[in-house]
Amino acid sequence: MKLFLRFILLGLCFVFLVAGLAYYWVHKPLLPQHLAGGERNNSFELVVEPGDSAQIIGEKLENLALKTGPVSFSFFSRLFGLHKNLKTGVYHIRESESIASILTRISRGKGIHASITLIEGWTFEDVMKAIQRHPHITKTLAIDDISDLSEMLAVELGLDTPSIEGWIFPDTYFFQYGASDQQLIRRAVWLQKKTLNEIWESRGVNSKLLNRTDALNLASIIEKETQHPPDRRLVSGVFHNRLAMKMRLQSDPTIIYGLGSKFDGNLKKRHLKKDSNYNSYLRVGLPPTPISNPGKDALIASVHPAVTDALYFVAKGDGSSYFSKTYREHINAVNYYQKGIGRAPKEKIR
Repeated sequence: MKLFLRFILLGLCFVFLVAGLAYYWVHKPLLPQHLAGGERNNSFELVVEPGDSAQIIGEKLENLALKTGPVSFSFFSRLFGLHKNLKTGVYHIRESESIASILTRISRGKGIHASITLIEGWTFEDVMKAIQRHPHITKTLAIDDISDLSEMLAVELGLDTPSIEGWIFPDTYFFQYGASDQQLIRRAVWLQKKTLNEIWESRGVNSKLLNRTDALNLASIIEKETQHPPDRRLVSGVFHNRLAMKMRLQSDPTIIYGLGSKFDGNLKKRHLKKDSNYNSYLRVGLPPTPISNPGKDALIASVHPAVTDALYFVAKGDGSSYFSKTYREHINAVNYYQKGIGRAPKEKIR
């Protein structure tokens, strides 16, 4: 009986010893202080990619000259039940960290985030090119044919429009390293829908637009016509007046959008005479789709047009525009601001 109890006690001591060693091993710093540079606590960048196992992550830590073994890292990840819950991303690993700390952070996805900024007025093609250039976004969408891709995504995302153009909210997006292009697009579309719905519900009484899609469409034109905040609602007012009078919008950006890759940066008279669905010099009404992805301010302007008699406007060269009520006034303004001839216009329509 005494021998049996002795074996039991020895067994318990062994278990406690192993548990203590395991606890010490998993919680000890990767590098002792004298190896970590004394008071310094250097950090290293660990990239966990899709498909990386605990063994591979352990090997990456070893390659960073951090004193953990792939086998140990894999063992403890299984011991704690975290081996199936390791998140992709980029993690700054400090020399003073322990295996337990690293496992906890990776299992919770507590890494640093990448970001991408989508600019107001960008087209869907601009957005996809920026995504393609980003080193930390997983590419799953082929951009060989932007038109086909735009149509496909519009269907997949349940948009009641022939393309995704206009439905991407311009903003800075933060995401885990390795996030896919589709995840990013879905977030941006969801946010644009949400923003558009909220703004549409608050539309002004003088807005004559029929639906949200028209508001998005007009906002995309306003976004391309002016970046001068005080002018946005005035530009909207001009276009509202023209739509109400069945006048052609005569917006250069619509033609440029229709030309696509054929546009070389120089809009010519022959372009104005070439018929297309986006030629607002020849066609009455809004184009069939938005021509850019408008931001919140342009969306607000589209449904809150300024009350104005103006039917024309021209860029002054300083970012702002001059607004005119009559065609004669407009021509005088064009001559002065665009060609440098004639007298400065005396009266400014507001």
